[in-house]
Amino acid sequence: MGADTSVGGGRMKVGFGHNGSVMNDAGQIGFRSLEAGGEAYEHFAVGDPEEGYAIFYKVGAADLVAHDVYAGAPGDLVNITPVSHSVLRNDANELVKETLSRTNDGMLEIRNMLTFAADATRVTVRMDITNISKRGDLTEVLVKRYCDIDVDTGGPNGWAIFQNHFSKDRDSVHAWNQPSEIKAPGKHAHIVNMVAMPSDVPLDQTFIGMMGFDQFKTRANSSPITDSALHDGIGILQWEATRLRVGESIRLNMYYDAFCVCTDLPLVFKHDPTSVRATDIAIAGHAAPAAKQPAPTRT
Repeated sequence: MGADTSVGGGRMKVGFGHNGSVMNDAGQIGFRSLEAGGEAYEHFAVGDPEEGYAIFYKVGAADLVAHDVYAGAPGDLVNITPVSHSVLRNDANELVKETLSRTNDGMLEIRNMLTFAADATRVTVRMDITNISKRGDLTEVLVKRYCDIDVDTGGPNGWAIFQNHFSKDRDSVHAWNQPSEIKAPGKHAHIVNMVAMPSDVPLDQTFIGMMGFDQFKTRANSSPITDSALHDGIGILQWEATRLRVGESIRLNMYYDAFCVCTDLPLVFKHDPTSVRATDIAIAGHAAPAAKQPAPTRT
């Protein structure tokens, strides 16, 4: 797919994909923490790297989908064509990149503005989605920002073998490892946060789910993570607009950040079935177990 990597960054280095993802090819710099001792831990660009977005929308009775999550597996890019990408700034202070994509059916234009301040550990994502259709208004427009988070698996000092603890709250998804779990060649553990900010439409929900079920392909979010044991998982922030008229745009804002964890975090997540929305579906046989042994290296 291709990406541009930040020039600056004392505590973090990032890669911004030409399609608008906070991502790079596996083994490269995507979202990488740097520690004072020189250790580096890649959180995104490892295994089958997936970070991006999905849009579901209706034209009359037809329910359509478009998604681009960067990775090269069949089905990761559907009904979207990247049109252009431009690095507006990449120096010791900032990396700022704008990308433009359109759906192949001529319905939507998607602009991603990605910003990284080199003295911070945060990436800000601004998505502008515009109805450019000549076929009329779109209804039930659902937008997901999706990320396969592998907190301490990648990079020269990666050690977690695709396993993290997960939790979610009203506006955020959290994935972390505990210092007491560190194995060589690792020396540090981290937490990665996926956080929604005020946007043109309300946040519909946050979701954490098991990796491997491609929740970006369907409106429903299947296979939720139900506890804070170790899992290979994904995070989703999603927004919904009842109608997007011709020529109108919606702006959605969120950010990723990462921090080193010095002592074990007293975080516990327990799934509350009474809070599950209609777009959360638990598939029989795929419920998250109470505990999970580290999986073999994923390809």
